[in-house]
Amino acid sequence: AAVSKDLEVLEATSLTAALMLYEKYQQTVELVLLDLNLPDSKGFAALLTLKRRFPQSRIVVLSGAHDDAVAAEACVLGADKFLHKGADATVLTVCAETLDDYFATLDFTPIP
Repeated sequence: AAVSKDLEVLEATSLTAALMLYEKYQQTVELVLLDLNLPDSKGFAALLTLKRRFPQSRIVVLSGAHDDAVAAEACVLGADKFLHKGADATVLTVCAETLDDYFATLDFTPIP
């Protein structure tokens, strides 16, 4: 679904569908918003699977859990940010801009 002329949102309702979409569009996907409660993946399994298959992926984990331990664990396991599902569009925009600034400083040259 097109959100603006500069942003396109791809939506998946399961980890399986998300993996297929990411595989197909990985050259243009800039950010993954990942729910920890998908029909075919619970908890951190989806995060671990995505990071294992696509280590360069930038992932923001969304969860209904308001638990600092869950947020910390998500980041330890590879999430770039953690947001509670109640976050509004402004928070998501700031999050994306912060990640853009951060990732602009990194070298993503694949290791042979």
